[in-house]
Amino acid sequence: MSVLMSTGDLGPVDARPRYEQLADTLERCIRDGLLAPGDRLPSVRALCEMHDASPATVTHALHRLEDAGLIEARPRSGFFVRRQSRNLLAPPSQCVDALTAPQRIELGPHRQLLMEFAHDQVGNTLGRARIDPGLYPVESLRKLLARQLQREPSLLTDYAFDAGDLALREQVARRAIQAGSHWLADDVLVTHGSSEGLALCLRLLTQPGEVVAIPTPTDPMWLEILNALDLRALEIPAHPCDGLSVDALTLALRQQKIAAVLVAPNFPNPTGSLMSDEAKQRLVMLTAEYGVPLIEDDQGGELGHLAVRPKPCKAFDQTGQVLLVGDLGLVVGLGLQVGYVIAGRYREALEALKHVLYEPVPRLIQRAVAAFMASGQFEPHLRRLRRGIADHLATHHALVCEHFPPACRLACAPGGYMLWIELPRHIDTAELRRRTLIEGIEFAPGALFSLGDTFRNCLRLNAGLPVTPSAEQAIRRLGQLVAASL
Repeated sequence: MSVLMSTGDLGPVDARPRYEQLADTLERCIRDGLLAPGDRLPSVRALCEMHDASPATVTHALHRLEDAGLIEARPRSGFFVRRQSRNLLAPPSQCVDALTAPQRIELGPHRQLLMEFAHDQVGNTLGRARIDPGLYPVESLRKLLARQLQREPSLLTDYAFDAGDLALREQVARRAIQAGSHWLADDVLVTHGSSEGLALCLRLLTQPGEVVAIPTPTDPMWLEILNALDLRALEIPAHPCDGLSVDALTLALRQQKIAAVLVAPNFPNPTGSLMSDEAKQRLVMLTAEYGVPLIEDDQGGELGHLAVRPKPCKAFDQTGQVLLVGDLGLVVGLGLQVGYVIAGRYREALEALKHVLYEPVPRLIQRAVAAFMASGQFEPHLRRLRRGIADHLATHHALVCEHFPPACRLACAPGGYMLWIELPRHIDTAELRRRTLIEGIEFAPGALFSLGDTFRNCLRLNAGLPVTPSAEQAIRRLGQLVAASL
């Protein structure tokens, strides 16, 4: 740290602006290893004292390093040296001009592997997608549930079929500002989590046998919902870092009739990719041009590691054809099973369909979640949740970079809690998983996330839990097995 404390490095004869000189000094500390990946930089005040600089100069220098990708800001924590990832390129077989035909999700290798994965969990933390339970506000919610029930015992017997409790819908509407969007309480339909919301939207907008465009790799839950509704999936290439290819979707819309487009632009399962605002706006304009409804799964939108929450596609919707599906349970407590749909012009039809097909979300749970969101605890909780997930992800990321061979490539977007790893093409991760299960090592093979074999050499690791000694050993052993296969 002595280099950080020395102002002599700036040099009196250097005619460049002071912030550039300070940025160069800090960059040398990073390049020379004096500040290692994951290290926290001194505070702005400390840097001002070390270098006899103004807060504006220090802040400008830090932003310069941030723009260069050398450091990252974490809310209320300061600046940290970024862990450099081995960025993934687009899979070579996913060409924009070579789309596969729409497919039904039927019994076959994919379903067989899915059933194996669902039943063969061996107890380590790397397989099933999970978030650290210690990051959830369990005690606060327990008190709020008791308080709500004490005030209004009839909540235990309240069984109203409506769009959801007004207090909760108002809180969801207020969150629109954080998402750079605008919707009202009357636009909100409360659901049992995001899976019910997605199924409702698809039931309303499609008929059996029709085609739904989805990104690939994709969430296996989506494939199961499409299968249950007897819909065909058209897989659209998606970059593991940048998300859905709008160019590929444009080609698909020109070639065939598509009933709906299903997308998760912000930190989806399994890659954690993030679409740019430009790509989201293009996507909304494209689907509006073709008159195709866009169903947006935004349950990962609140799990970014950035200073600003990324916008959903709904923020660019001018025609009401975007249906946004969210999941409060993911950020407050999975056991609560509370989600919502911002349905635009489909709001009344969607509510009527829900009344026919699904039970209402218990009013007691809705009131407790609304009270928590309205309290001063919600925003601090979100910051702690995001910081905790970011720390877990960074630790897993560092272990993969340390133990996996250089021939592997890693996608690690600035959000979510999963790691997507691409191995050399000749390695079949489904077969590798069957071998590692004998040693008690679990992970999700790439074949789970597509109906084809494009991602047979990829795998997903859950990084939402703290790294235990057994998890660290599992990552080390998995890297050894991959290296032995080269």
